Amino acid sequence: CCMVHDHLMWRGDERFVRARLPGVRAALDAAERSLNRDGLVVLPHRSNYEFVDHTRGWNQGLPRDPSEPNAVNTAHLILTFTHAAALEDAVGEPELAARCRRRAEELTRAMLTA
Repeated sequence: CCMVHDHLMWRGDERFVRARLPGVRAALDAAERSLNRDGLVVLPHRSNYEFVDHTRGWNQGLPRDPSEPNAVNTAHLILTFTHAAALEDAVGEPELAARCRRRAEELTRAMLTA
């Protein structure tokens, strides 16, 4: 999604964006399945998507307890929904854009209240 957004910002190629939106939407739907009951991202252990950085005490850049919500990935999902809203706007889908903005706002609230 974010790379498609970058392409839109640099090239303005609406046809390219429109062709990739089914994949973007599917990726967002899959990402939403990673949310816990508090609305924060929790990824399956060793998913290779939870790596952030190497730090003392973490095994291969992974937190000690992967069942805990991941703030970095939650923040990235907020950004992704924000970019998806811009993509939907660009192809004339205001209802889907509004849904993406609403999801970004819900995730932001969940992250700030956790």
